[in-house]
Order: sequence, then C-alpha cells, then structure tokens
Amino acid sequence: MEEKTGNIAREGRPAYNTAPIRCGKLKCKWRGYEGELVGVASKRHGPGVTDKVCPICGTHGYYHMTPREITAWERNKLAAGLAETAAVAP
Repeated sequence: MEEKTGNIAREGRPAYNTAPIRCGKLKCKWRGYEGELVGVASKRHGPGVTDKVCPICGTHGYYHMTPREITAWERNKLAAGLAETAAVAP
C-alpha cells in the first residue's frame, strides 16, 4: 500500500498554491496561483460556503499550466516588469 504524502491533495495534483494555473474560459487571459482566486458566495452549497473563481471573469473552472505555458508566462511577467521600470526611470 502506498503512503500518502501531506503535500499532494489528490492524485496527480500539486499542493495548493504551488503550481501556476490559468482561467478555464478561453477568452480570459488571467494567469496566477490558486491562492489568487476570489472567494464568492456559493450558489450550490448554501450560506457560509464560498467558491473560488477567476478574479477577472468569474469563471469557476481553471487548468494547471503546462511547462511551456509556465515558461511563456514567466517571460511575459519579466518583460512587463522591465517595461514598468523603464517607464518610471528618467
């Protein structure tokens, strides 16, 4: 019998808030981590329960990014950060 490790919630899934995710809606370009999802009142489970949704479009679904998507996402974040610092510097 296999031992269950504390850092893996489900089979094949990384631990919470450790792997980059993307919004499940194709037109939405949001990328981030599970901890950045917004909690809204659940319509299914009643009062006091929240669902995690995309902070931009409100979609409930999301996907874990592939290694290529992660590389592109990090490259774009770096380029955006460099563009911001260049705009601020005199």
